[in-house]
Amino acid sequence: MKISGATGEVLWSEFWGPSAEWNESAFGLAIDSQGNAVIAGRQMIDGIDDDFLVLKFNDIDGSVAWDYSFDGSPNLSDRFWD
Repeated sequence: MKISGATGEVLWSEFWGPSAEWNESAFGLAIDSQGNAVIAGRQMIDGIDDDFLVLKFNDIDGSVAWDYSFDGSPNLSDRFWD
Protein backbone atom coordinates (compact mmCIF):
# COMPACT_ATOMS: atom_id res chain seq x y z
CA MET A 1 0.00 0.00 0.00
CA LYS A 2 1.32 3.43 -0.90
CA ILE A 3 0.04 6.38 1.09
CA SER A 4 0.47 10.06 0.24
CA GLY A 5 2.79 11.70 2.76
CA ALA A 6 0.95 14.99 2.32
CA THR A 7 -2.68 13.87 2.67
CA GLY A 8 -2.66 10.29 4.02
CA GLU A 9 -4.69 9.23 0.97
CA VAL A 10 -4.16 5.66 -0.28
CA LEU A 11 -2.54 6.03 -3.71
CA TRP A 12 -2.54 2.31 -4.49
CA SER A 13 -3.01 -0.98 -2.72
CA GLU A 14 -1.79 -4.35 -3.94
CA PHE A 15 -2.38 -7.91 -2.76
CA TRP A 16 0.16 -10.51 -3.77
CA GLY A 17 -0.41 -14.20 -3.31
CA PRO A 18 0.44 -16.87 -5.87
CA SER A 19 -1.70 -19.61 -4.32
CA ALA A 20 -4.27 -20.19 -1.59
CA GLU A 21 -1.87 -22.78 -0.18
CA TRP A 22 0.80 -20.20 0.58
CA ASN A 23 1.08 -17.90 3.58
CA GLU A 24 3.38 -14.91 3.08
CA SER A 25 4.82 -12.48 5.62
CA ALA A 26 6.92 -9.36 5.07
CA PHE A 27 9.68 -8.63 7.57
CA GLY A 28 11.76 -6.04 5.70
CA LEU A 29 11.04 -3.08 3.44
CA ALA A 30 13.31 -0.81 1.41
CA ILE A 31 12.55 1.95 -1.08
CA ASP A 32 14.92 2.16 -4.06
CA SER A 33 16.08 5.36 -5.77
CA GLN A 34 13.07 5.31 -8.14
CA GLY A 35 10.58 4.98 -5.27
CA ASN A 36 9.82 1.28 -5.83
CA ALA A 37 9.20 -0.85 -2.76
CA VAL A 38 11.30 -3.98 -2.21
CA ILE A 39 9.80 -6.36 0.34
CA ALA A 40 11.67 -9.27 1.93
CA GLY A 41 10.25 -12.00 4.11
CA ARG A 42 9.02 -15.53 3.79
CA GLN A 43 6.38 -17.68 2.20
CA MET A 44 5.09 -20.82 3.80
CA ILE A 45 3.91 -23.57 1.51
CA ASP A 46 1.88 -26.34 3.14
CA GLY A 47 4.07 -29.38 3.74
CA ILE A 48 7.30 -27.61 2.74
CA ASP A 49 7.81 -24.97 5.49
CA ASP A 50 9.17 -21.44 4.98
CA ASP A 51 11.11 -20.28 1.91
CA PHE A 52 12.87 -16.94 1.37
CA LEU A 53 10.75 -14.39 -0.54
CA VAL A 54 11.61 -11.02 -2.16
CA LEU A 55 9.17 -8.84 -4.14
CA LYS A 56 9.51 -5.54 -5.95
CA PHE A 57 6.43 -3.32 -6.31
CA ASN A 58 6.40 -0.51 -8.91
CA ASP A 59 6.07 2.99 -7.44
CA ILE A 60 3.52 4.24 -9.97
CA ASP A 61 0.74 1.66 -9.62
CA GLY A 62 1.86 -1.03 -7.16
CA SER A 63 2.15 -3.72 -9.81
CA VAL A 64 4.67 -6.46 -9.07
CA ALA A 65 7.85 -5.85 -11.09
CA TRP A 66 9.30 -9.20 -10.03
CA ASP A 67 9.14 -11.79 -7.30
CA TYR A 68 11.73 -14.33 -6.29
CA SER A 69 11.59 -17.17 -3.80
CA PHE A 70 13.99 -19.94 -2.96
CA ASP A 71 14.54 -22.70 -0.45
CA GLY A 72 17.82 -22.03 1.37
CA SER A 73 17.82 -25.25 3.39
CA PRO A 74 15.59 -28.03 2.10
CA ASN A 75 12.36 -28.10 4.10
CA LEU A 76 13.63 -25.86 6.93
CA SER A 77 12.42 -22.42 8.03
CA ASP A 78 14.00 -19.80 5.76
CA ARG A 79 13.15 -16.10 5.97
CA PHE A 80 14.64 -12.67 5.46
CA TRP A 81 14.38 -10.38 8.47
CA ASP A 82 15.40 -7.14 6.72
